[in-house]
Amino acid sequence: MKKRLLFLLLAMVGMTLQSMAQYIADVPKFSKLLTVTSKGVNIRQEPSATSPKMGSNPKYLFVIDETPEWYYACILKDGNIMSRPGYISKKACKTKCPPSVNATYVKNSFPDHQLVVKTRQTGKYKGYTTISFYYFNLGWSRYYLFIGKPFNNTYIGKLYRYDSYGEGYVAIRRAESQDDRELKVPDSRGLIGENGDDFSKLNDNEIEKLWSFGDPNKLTVLYADKVEFEYRNGMDPNTKESGPGVETYEFDSYGYEGETVQIGKVAATEASVKTGTANDSEVFDRVEQMPSFPGGASALTQYLSNELKYPAICLKNNIKGRVVVSFVVNRDGSISDAKIVRSIDPALDKEALRVVSGMPNWNPGKIDGKNVRVKYTIPINFQ
Repeated sequence: MKKRLLFLLLAMVGMTLQSMAQYIADVPKFSKLLTVTSKGVNIRQEPSATSPKMGSNPKYLFVIDETPEWYYACILKDGNIMSRPGYISKKACKTKCPPSVNATYVKNSFPDHQLVVKTRQTGKYKGYTTISFYYFNLGWSRYYLFIGKPFNNTYIGKLYRYDSYGEGYVAIRRAESQDDRELKVPDSRGLIGENGDDFSKLNDNEIEKLWSFGDPNKLTVLYADKVEFEYRNGMDPNTKESGPGVETYEFDSYGYEGETVQIGKVAATEASVKTGTANDSEVFDRVEQMPSFPGGASALTQYLSNELKYPAICLKNNIKGRVVVSFVVNRDGSISDAKIVRSIDPALDKEALRVVSGMPNWNPGKIDGKNVRVKYTIPINFQ
């Protein structure tokens, strides 16, 4: 009987926003973002020049892992994230690392972009960053607000549009969303000013309300890049101006078959990390040093690919879907407390539990150098 291909979604349970509802969203797990400057670059299924091609000409690489010869990366191509990570030869691919969006970068950014970066200094969302910017192209113009956290050489968060209609308030709504809800903030709060817009003045309740807008499973990656504005100039050719700015990409975890990480905040967990109050039995969702499978993400993917057996009854009846399993990585790296978080079929559930429970010991998570118990969640797609 032909074995059905098993696609694996490995999602590390990370931080969630503390609010009235728990909003959780995933982004690709990566160590850095690289811009591809070469043409004709091939994307391979395996780290070999003879491996089948998955595509070509990537624009950005969200690097998951690398060797001296190869990048293993989540790939942004033609405005979309490819459904599976792939391998790119370093020899054939020239890259550059985008600069950090810091004070120096903002100072030297394209003036018409109106880039403003502020970090919240107080409240539950202390450390979160608000980034406002403006786009114009042949009469099309929009003001954008990004709210999120630094993540390697990018920011991860959510993107909004805002307008001031001269009616005494600033209206903020989720960008590119069917959700038409909006937050209205009085002009007297001073969010919009002659010297740049400052959305760090939003309070905790307002940020929580904004975070609830739109699809909670979608997050935005913001990174430094060149921006270009184009103006009509009467009968003359259009005028183009450009300079340093920011670009964004909205990531939807649905359909992505690589490892992801969840971005957000759980106050109780962070407090325990900071104060070092972890006890031997406490289980954490997020710690300073997260557990890891021996050999890394690619080794975990290979293990699951080798061990999973598609149940014959499910194959016969065309039963497919995503089974979500949670488990605990103990202080000694052993796996315990495997449970079904989302069920598709008893046979698929049983197989997912069998493989997860049989995993070899992991490298345990740590707080202040001390091993602690950490909870993980692995969604596994049978299709």
